[in-house]
Amino acid sequence: MRKRDGFTLTEILISILIIGIVMSAVMTLLVSVFKSYEFHQDIMEAKQRGQIALAAIEPLVINAGLGMPAASKDFMAVFEENNRIIPYPATLTNNQNFSGPVQIASYNSGTDDTEAVVTIDSGNDLDHTDDKYTGDSLWVVFGIQSGYGISQLNIVGEILAEVSLEMDTDDNNFDNLQANLTNFDTAPSDLKSWVSFPASKFPLKVRGDPSSVDSTTPLVLSTTKTQFLHRFDELHYLRAAKIWNNGGNLIMDELMGSGEQPVADGIFGMRCVYDRGGDRILTVTVLARADTLRPELNITSVDGWPGAIPEGKYRYAAVSKSWRIRN
Repeated sequence: MRKRDGFTLTEILISILIIGIVMSAVMTLLVSVFKSYEFHQDIMEAKQRGQIALAAIEPLVINAGLGMPAASKDFMAVFEENNRIIPYPATLTNNQNFSGPVQIASYNSGTDDTEAVVTIDSGNDLDHTDDKYTGDSLWVVFGIQSGYGISQLNIVGEILAEVSLEMDTDDNNFDNLQANLTNFDTAPSDLKSWVSFPASKFPLKVRGDPSSVDSTTPLVLSTTKTQFLHRFDELHYLRAAKIWNNGGNLIMDELMGSGEQPVADGIFGMRCVYDRGGDRILTVTVLARADTLRPELNITSVDGWPGAIPEGKYRYAAVSKSWRIRN
């Protein structure tokens, strides 16, 4: 009979201890991996929401100010007959007022009024003594492409005090043009009664009746400022919008009767800076939040965001983008 060797109790206990140490290290590593995965998932979700919000703003901003004067004095002089986008001197705090193609305002959440109140320019800052402003509401006046270029519109006369534009009624854009324009003489406060040309300096009023325009009846436009139109320039429909954050949504009102519309969710803050008197750079930063509640978190600040965090049990990302206002 051969004697058979076995493990002693001490050896077994040492083996169990070593396995325990190894498993503890593996579990710690797995927990760290899962925490890192959660972190990056939350940050990626928050950043995607911020990028969606900025993408909703971008089409308006890149067309802001096209064919319009940048200075408040000139801007208000052009639109003096349009009380939806231009302030009257006696009512400078009227929340419907615009004082330039791009401006920053502060959201007035302390009253029942859901509009913003202009805080940056009364129209008297003509020497740009205060060129940089901050706020949480962005107002823009912008152009929308019509598809009609000057080569198609056949200018009658070149120096504009008033100009007649003849257009091809067989063009695919013609129905859209009629639907997007309104006679200024009957609706001076309607944004549809204005057009602009990006290479020119001032918007024009629609004097002719768009519904009666055909191959023999031109569209008549006029301007308060004598100027030139340029060959191959494209007619743009003039529009305006107000953009702000409310209750976790980025809200946009394009002032065309449809009212306030949420365009991106998960957005809990917006800050804007516009250097109007210098390089004319507009920077918009949004505070975007991930969906998942993390009870173990207590976040008090986020890189790139100057303000307080509304709820520290979620992860956030501050997403920024800058644009140069062209005109």
